[in-house]
Amino acid sequence: MKKIIGLIAILLVTAISYGQTVVNNSANLVKGAGKNDTITKDQTVNTAFYVSPYCEKASFQVTAAKISGYTKVNYILEKSYDYATWYQIDTVKISSSAAVVKGKMDIKDVNAPYVRVRAVGIDSTQKNRYTYNVILKKAQ
Repeated sequence: MKKIIGLIAILLVTAISYGQTVVNNSANLVKGAGKNDTITKDQTVNTAFYVSPYCEKASFQVTAAKISGYTKVNYILEKSYDYATWYQIDTVKISSSAAVVKGKMDIKDVNAPYVRVRAVGIDSTQKNRYTYNVILKKAQ
């Protein structure tokens, strides 16, 4: 019985940590993310981070390059305490016909162990390539 419970615990930890970048070795972190990911209309792409013991503050800068159509994307910074329920902190909206567009977010309070940047393609016919850098300040 103990072996079964131990196996279930290992599987649960593996399932929770899968699909996110674990950040636990620095006070101020700069992580590149979304490197040349593409997004189209009505598509959502998530990049999640786990910060141990928790992320105190976060910010990001995004560069979107138009492949075709019109660049119209919302980049949403979210936090979670359990990796199941997400709370929106702030949004950067990029809407332009320019070939390359940049947007940034000021530093925001997070105070949660999970942080995620969600890219949501909205409106218009489009295909965009984007790159962003995330700054995470780990709690001491």
